[in-house]
Amino acid sequence: MKNFVLASWYNNWTSIIIEDIFKDHERVLPTVGQIKQVDFFIDNIPFDLKVTPFPKGFMEDKRRERKLLIKEVSELKKAAKKFEICFDEKRNDDDLLIDLITAFSESSIQKVKDFYINFVNTRRNIILETVQKPHELLRWLYEQQGKQRFDASNRLFLIVVDTNSLEDSWKLKRDYTLLKDKIDKYLNTRSFNKDELLLTWSVDNNEYQSYADVLFVLK
Repeated sequence: MKNFVLASWYNNWTSIIIEDIFKDHERVLPTVGQIKQVDFFIDNIPFDLKVTPFPKGFMEDKRRERKLLIKEVSELKKAAKKFEICFDEKRNDDDLLIDLITAFSESSIQKVKDFYINFVNTRRNIILETVQKPHELLRWLYEQQGKQRFDASNRLFLIVVDTNSLEDSWKLKRDYTLLKDKIDKYLNTRSFNKDELLLTWSVDNNEYQSYADVLFVLK
């Protein structure tokens, strides 16, 4: 319960700070009062701001395309057994992933270090390819949204990514200097052409259209 409260508090306030950075820019028009699914307008286009790390499910889809073990933790468990690295198989996957990453990243054995470098490079390559061609990710983010919160609002996704340690990406949400630099540069240079922003996606054989864009904050 304590961890849940702390995480909720952190996510709420860092999201407010990030939203305020957008609203301070001259190109952005803040909403007056609360408007459902609208945080601000950019060039008269309403946007709902979504701040998120790189989606685990999308990473798994790209690993499947590369014919790798779909879950990263499965690859690390297999390698740990090969290199005789002990781990607690009773741990849940999220905690075990962090345990194994710590074990591999801190190892001084060259063959273990080589494996981990390749593991990190695979992650980084998937992320960088997505940055270059983000439309597949945008469709995925709409199409994989939970049914309880389903809507087709215009969305601007801000995705924070620590390319050296994906599990630490959440920490970038508090890096005000980095965030302001990236957001200001984005707003100063991005063309919000509606034809370019229009995204077509589908759920349950129903087709939808939204204006959507993504800003990656990479470190």
